[in-house]
Amino acid sequence: MAMFGKTVVKTANKVLLRVGNCCFCQTSSPGTLKVRKEFDFGGIKSLNHWFPAHMSKGLTKMRAQVSAIDCVIEVHDARIPFSGRNPVLSQSLGGKPYVIVLNKADLIEVTQKQIDAIHHHYRKKGAKQVLFANCAFKKSVHKSAQKIIPSCVELIKGSRVQRLSSEMDYHIMVVGLPNVGKSSLINAIRKQRLNKEAGTSVGKSPGHTRAVMHRVQVYDKPKVWLLDTPGIFQPKVKNFHDAMKLGACNTIKSDVFGPELIMDYLLFCLNKKQQFRYVEYFNLSEPSDNARTVLMSIVKDRNYFCKNTVLTGTGKKLVEMPNEKAAAEVFLTAYREGKLGKFILDDVS
Repeated sequence: MAMFGKTVVKTANKVLLRVGNCCFCQTSSPGTLKVRKEFDFGGIKSLNHWFPAHMSKGLTKMRAQVSAIDCVIEVHDARIPFSGRNPVLSQSLGGKPYVIVLNKADLIEVTQKQIDAIHHHYRKKGAKQVLFANCAFKKSVHKSAQKIIPSCVELIKGSRVQRLSSEMDYHIMVVGLPNVGKSSLINAIRKQRLNKEAGTSVGKSPGHTRAVMHRVQVYDKPKVWLLDTPGIFQPKVKNFHDAMKLGACNTIKSDVFGPELIMDYLLFCLNKKQQFRYVEYFNLSEPSDNARTVLMSIVKDRNYFCKNTVLTGTGKKLVEMPNEKAAAEVFLTAYREGKLGKFILDDVS
């Protein structure tokens, strides 16, 4: 039985789990890998500190421009279609045709049942259209990104009572959380339709776009302009599970909680979902639900040691210490690049 790159073979008393070239033996009941039932968030009490001043200013400017736009595209990470989505955006920009683009869809594998559940969820929230897309521009623009603007134009046409001219420009605001691919979407469409280079800068870390920028033309016939905006979080995020998933997907900077804690949570999720590609990727002997065991294995395998000065009874000495933070960052990067499996991190049924 194949499961996302894993092969499971059942015998009378055991389960042989093959991941790539590695094979692990697990007893059927109970399994040799004991996965935690609950995750310990280590005493985190509040997430209210994660709402920088530029987000508040950006939201105010976005609200001021609502009357000048025809449609809203909200970009979200396809790996977490439900987690962390900011309802303030749809509430503030309500009344306009609203399209959800689940970007980075190349990093997931989904069933039709999951797709139907996601569509149903967003339609209940008022979205007119839900699109899965890959807006990362490599050698060419993925065909999924090419469907976005035509879908928006059709919604705009259907929502307008009167049009002064069939040549009227369309103005679409692109919103979403930090680092979900808003600027990448704009640049991919601009390159595909106008064969022009980036109209807006792209960063690899959250919070790259800090201001509501000038409009960027992405279509000529009809003329379509997209407005890039800064990533906006909810002022208060109370769900720690959502916060950890946002950290794993690099939507919240790792330093907010520490890469070690986010890596631990990701490991917890990988094991619960039976996604064991990390074992082969990091040359482990078997799956583990102990983050420190995994991190120390990565440290030793990749020689992630740093020298720190320690004051001893005989004076200062250089001591070699394991760099678990670097190992955690490597683990997170591997996940973000799809090397630990392609799946939805949220529970979708």
